[in-house]
Amino acid sequence: MRTTFDLSDELLEAAKAQALKQRTTLKQVVEDALRASLFQKAPPEDERPFELLTYGSSGLRPGVDIEHFAAIIESEDEDDMKGG
Repeated sequence: MRTTFDLSDELLEAAKAQALKQRTTLKQVVEDALRASLFQKAPPEDERPFELLTYGSSGLRPGVDIEHFAAIIESEDEDDMKGG
């Protein structure tokens, strides 16, 4: 289908450069860009970010850096060896 629309000079030049780089047509570059924009998968709206629920108020154990998972495992292993 043939249609006409106005593009900024900057956008048109970038699309032409992309077509040359990919060794394809301007039409194909524009179609690919529209497909990518129109049919991209959006994350489900009902998906909420993960929230870690904690109970109690003791906080972290002394010396445990929550950013380093290995430190947490090591701390747990030491407790197991102590019988606690």
